[in-house]
Amino acid sequence: RDVGCAPDFLPGHRNLTSEQGRQRVADAWNAQIPPFRGVGALDITSAINDGKVKALQVIGNNPNFTNGELGDFLEAAKSLDFLVVQDAFSSELTEIADVVLPSQTFAERRGTYTNLERRVQLLRPALGVKGDGEADWRTICQIAQRMGASGFDYTEEDPIFDELNNIVRVYGGLSYGRLEAEGLQWPCLAADMVDTPYLYERTFETRKAKLVNMTLADAEYPMDSQYPLLLAHGRVLHQPDVDMDIVELNNKNSINRQETIKVHPDDARTLGISEGDWIEVVAAGSTIEGAANLTGHQPGIVNVTTLFGELISELEANSSSDPLQHISTLPLTPVKVAKPMTQAAAD
Repeated sequence: RDVGCAPDFLPGHRNLTSEQGRQRVADAWNAQIPPFRGVGALDITSAINDGKVKALQVIGNNPNFTNGELGDFLEAAKSLDFLVVQDAFSSELTEIADVVLPSQTFAERRGTYTNLERRVQLLRPALGVKGDGEADWRTICQIAQRMGASGFDYTEEDPIFDELNNIVRVYGGLSYGRLEAEGLQWPCLAADMVDTPYLYERTFETRKAKLVNMTLADAEYPMDSQYPLLLAHGRVLHQPDVDMDIVELNNKNSINRQETIKVHPDDARTLGISEGDWIEVVAAGSTIEGAANLTGHQPGIVNVTTLFGELISELEANSSSDPLQHISTLPLTPVKVAKPMTQAAAD
């Protein structure tokens, strides 16, 4: 909604039903803004099958083919009169496209990302562009110019972001220059204004708050005497306090580190486990080994932490058209904790 990537919203969280909002964007773009809702991602398959969508340009990551939310999108896409796919990698979708336009990966792009805490961060290229991949905005501008549209004569990213902060009020004080130093959280209304770490810290836009009762259902976990503890598995970006090595194998870097398993001291005493002991966490069908760290905060809970960087290996090994859907989740899992049999025998 920040930049209008929702079928019923314009940039700046402006609802399409707002005549004032449509006029503000129309004046900035020198274009007529249709007042009706667009076709959202979840409706695109049925819209193609109903003949409402005849041509489609797909930009960026593949749609989700695997969880059923988009229906039989691939089959529907085959019936389009014209399909353009703008992507960095080959896929089932590029195989059926009429035109494939090479794109850049996230590691080759310059631009901004806005995360869930409203923090706008500058994206810098980590790699030089390989092959004939092109920035998506540049490809869009070239298509628009060849179709005779005005307002697409950009030659770099900065003025595109300037247009954004001109239309989107909460971005008004942001610029590439300010973002060079650090990420900033909107709203930031002017160049001399600080950003807003806490939204609605003092008041709501409507001046009112509505309190609603919540009914929380008790989670059920199949714990028993065989698996009396719960494993809480987490992921972090980095662990500066943990020693690790970078090992190169087949021209690829991988992380080698000792796994640490956090156990509450009360549970450790019951199990006869001391700080630094090599232990194993056993669930139905899987086992994790590591060094015991008796700093757990909650009795009955065992914690292990992996790195987000390790997900790259999972993604690369997955042959799915949308591998993100197959990354292992982090549910609470009933487990038991013990020393490995060889160590227990030695003790």
